[in-house]
Amino acid sequence: MTIFSMVVLGLTGLMLTLVGLMRIFKPAASYCLQTYVKVAGADVAADADMYSEMRGMGVVTMLTGLVLLAGLALPDTRITGHTVGAVFFGGYAIGRIFSFGTDGKPNKDLVNGLGAEVLFGALHTVALGLTLAA
Repeated sequence: MTIFSMVVLGLTGLMLTLVGLMRIFKPAASYCLQTYVKVAGADVAADADMYSEMRGMGVVTMLTGLVLLAGLALPDTRITGHTVGAVFFGGYAIGRIFSFGTDGKPNKDLVNGLGAEVLFGALHTVALGLTLAA
């Protein structure tokens, strides 16, 4: 496994696992929810619907991170890890771009999130290509 592949899987896998755990156990502290509260002025302190959505996506995010980390630890799952990483980050990026076109430009923090998602999706795509070529 190349160092590049290991860094991409390790960095993004650890990040997604930690972000997912935070959304599961402390949904009100989630960065995306805090952005929503700041922009919309919403009171979500005891909103069961919002917490359900946050925790559900938190589990998906955490499991995605664990798949990426498995690709780091188990060479046979490396292609799967990069594929899942490219789909996860690329899917978020496509959804945000669609939202920009239909809903308008969001705040700076969410635009920065798009940049990170495009970057991480591209890194996984490049690493996948390099892994398949090896």
